[in-house]
Amino acid sequence: MALSQILEFLKAATGYFKPEAADLEEAGGIEIPAARCHTRVIITAAVCGVIVSIAGTVGAVMEKGSKNDLKMLLLAPLIFGAVGILLGVAGACLVAPNEFLTGPVGRKWMALIGTKSVLVARMVCGILVMILLGGTIALAVKAALGK
Repeated sequence: MALSQILEFLKAATGYFKPEAADLEEAGGIEIPAARCHTRVIITAAVCGVIVSIAGTVGAVMEKGSKNDLKMLLLAPLIFGAVGILLGVAGACLVAPNEFLTGPVGRKWMALIGTKSVLVARMVCGILVMILLGGTIALAVKAALGK
């Protein structure tokens, strides 16, 4: 079940690569900055996804006793990659300008966060970043110390 949810999340994420043309047109005079912010969110999500996927997979391989669980090692890049993408989106939306989040291009990201309030979106993203980054750092420290 978890694998199907991850694949569903990744499939839905492909709809976020480019801003909708209608949204850019509706943005009026701020379409260029809005498109740049959208691109920053995408790039941040991709970079975080790759970094966390690699680091998490290396950590899983280094974990004692994990050599026997081949299924877990094969799924680790997908699971950690999805966590990294989520971390990147939350981090980028946390620092995105208000004009972007309240504008037509940022609507898609606000819908993903699940609110129409920028303040609530920033709180949700901040909490999500703390949880995901904290968990990622904890796993990395555990793997590095070998405990």
